[in-house]
Amino acid sequence: GLMPNAIVLVCTVRALKHQSGRFQVHPGKLLPEDLLKEDLDAVAAGSVNLQAHVEILQRFGVRPVVAINRFPSDTSAELK
Repeated sequence: GLMPNAIVLVCTVRALKHQSGRFQVHPGKLLPEDLLKEDLDAVAAGSVNLQAHVEILQRFGVRPVVAINRFPSDTSAELK
């Protein structure tokens, strides 16, 4: 009968950009250089995936708290 008050959903700007579908990431290979550069359009496109996760949590009646793990390559504009 226990119900959490909130669930922490952790993401990164890099993951949001990857979810945009604009970058090819392969295990064991270096990340594409463009993935490490500021790309506000890719962040916006990838945030659709994050929004879907938030909506799923809300359907269960749980308040989502989104936390962003920051990488040195993240820009202030991308974090906003």
